[in-house]
Amino acid sequence: TANLTAGTSVNPTVPGFAQQRLALANTVNGPSTFYLSQPGEYFNFNISLPTKPDDSITGTLVSGTQNTIKSIVGSSAGMLILTDKAVWLLNGGSSGSAITATNPVANPQSYIGANDVPPIIANYDILFVQSKGSAIRSMSYNVYFNIFTGEDISVMSSQLFFGYIIEEWCWAEQPFYSAQAIRNDGAILALTVAPVMAQDAEEIGRAHV
Repeated sequence: TANLTAGTSVNPTVPGFAQQRLALANTVNGPSTFYLSQPGEYFNFNISLPTKPDDSITGTLVSGTQNTIKSIVGSSAGMLILTDKAVWLLNGGSSGSAITATNPVANPQSYIGANDVPPIIANYDILFVQSKGSAIRSMSYNVYFNIFTGEDISVMSSQLFFGYIIEEWCWAEQPFYSAQAIRNDGAILALTVAPVMAQDAEEIGRAHV
């Protein structure tokens, strides 16, 4: 019988997929470390000497503060890594470039973290619960700044979140494009996501609770 303790556990707690690679992250021993399989070989974590571009990848987010990985989301720009302190983008060095074992590059996108609740993919937006658990943020790619940026879409209804924590939620695309969120007191909040798009593709309307 294996006894996994805080000092010995190496089991990843965060799974995901990006660019045909299985991504595993956040072990007890390495909360900011991620592991990527070989492309198309989800259970193959072999490496070669010398290193080949399609080898498996092991990496650790390097920052001035400890970043605990909470979730992984694949996107056309690369692999988004949401931590409790920031959002990171992993790719080959430029937006949309392949993630390879010879040139993996991870850059922070924003310094607002996420909590343990899995993010919701709503068309081109990524919705996530802020690290403190009492605010909802929307994140999308900003072509002007060439990074993923976002905003607090629950600020207009902050009285529904202040003093509470969002513990779980789900997404219903039809008919009202809404997320149903459960607070820690048992109350259910309905978040309707209805962005209005201007002709220049800038978002001028967001969501209401």
